Amino acid sequence: EPGIGKTRLVTEHAKSVHDDGALVLYGACDAELFVPYRPFASALRAAADLDDTLAEVLESGSGVLSRLFPSSRQGASGDLGEADRLDLFEAVADLLDRLATVRPVLLLLDDLHWATRSTVLLLRHLLSQRGASRVLIVGTYRDGEIGRDHPLRDVAATALTTDRADRVRLEGLSENDVVTLLESQVGGALDETARALAQRVHRDSNGSPFFTSELLRNLAATGVVVRVDGVWTVVTPVDELPISESVRSVVGMRLSRVGEDVNGVLSTASVIALNF
Repeated sequence: EPGIGKTRLVTEHAKSVHDDGALVLYGACDAELFVPYRPFASALRAAADLDDTLAEVLESGSGVLSRLFPSSRQGASGDLGEADRLDLFEAVADLLDRLATVRPVLLLLDDLHWATRSTVLLLRHLLSQRGASRVLIVGTYRDGEIGRDHPLRDVAATALTTDRADRVRLEGLSENDVVTLLESQVGGALDETARALAQRVHRDSNGSPFFTSELLRNLAATGVVVRVDGVWTVVTPVDELPISESVRSVVGMRLSRVGEDVNGVLSTASVIALNF
């Protein structure tokens, strides 16, 4: 789900391995920009100063790797012939292997639920290569947005049948997690009223880290939770939890992706819920 912590998790992992000396390459798919190979182009462009071949490609706009980069003369293309596509895929695999001879490589591909078919095909090729053992590919995606016809579905399923891939499913925060989070935000222990409020936040947010953090931040900022004799307590009864604009924006964005019929049902359901 959006806000469950996918990007935050891989970012923290990237910081850790970078501190240990690894090369971190990051690229993300975009809901509005269906450019072939976009996350790979973004990730590898950052490695140009580490690889003379790639630097030459970016400067001259020539060579098979230039297919990844829209600014080159050939430009990115998802309509390559089978032979040209294989040459491109092999060139990317070879580039990662070369980089990995210098130091370990972490390739992060974010939001793959928005990946183009060309991007997924390149990912599948890399996953099928034995290549350098010092290359780790981490991809994030919302499984709820991977429909039956999405190319990533088969690729992920196939990869998981090998001993070279793992899936990490992110779940929401528990009640205790939310209490701990509130304690860390306010900087102290909670009394029973504050703990009850944290538990209510957990129930209303369904444990979503993003929604939880935004709700707790609003509660602290509006003075609902204050410190008395070194312990945090609730001094203002809360009939409705305050909803920040960031949360409204995320919910609105998700609702915009479903049809009018679904929005109609949700509107009716919200009215029904208010009467209970």
